[in-house]
Amino acid sequence: QGPAYMWRTQDWKLILHLPGDISTAPLRLDETRGELYNLQDDPHEWHNLYDKAEYLVTREQLTRDLLMHLACMWAKYPRRPARAALV
Repeated sequence: QGPAYMWRTQDWKLILHLPGDISTAPLRLDETRGELYNLQDDPHEWHNLYDKAEYLVTREQLTRDLLMHLACMWAKYPRRPARAALV
């Protein structure tokens, strides 16, 4: 299963996901799929607004917020390779 990320505010929920194998995900970023929900108008998340042009600004702002959060977390807690166990 490919990577998936979610960002939620009081009014909006954005989900980005990339179908397929995670090992090839960096080569297929153009295949990213998304979901966008207005939680005030659609609290049960029935109507995906991701591809609707009138929500492009909202979608892009939420995507920027998500990417900034991920970048900050990566900088704060970088992944470190596991150490070899001493025998």
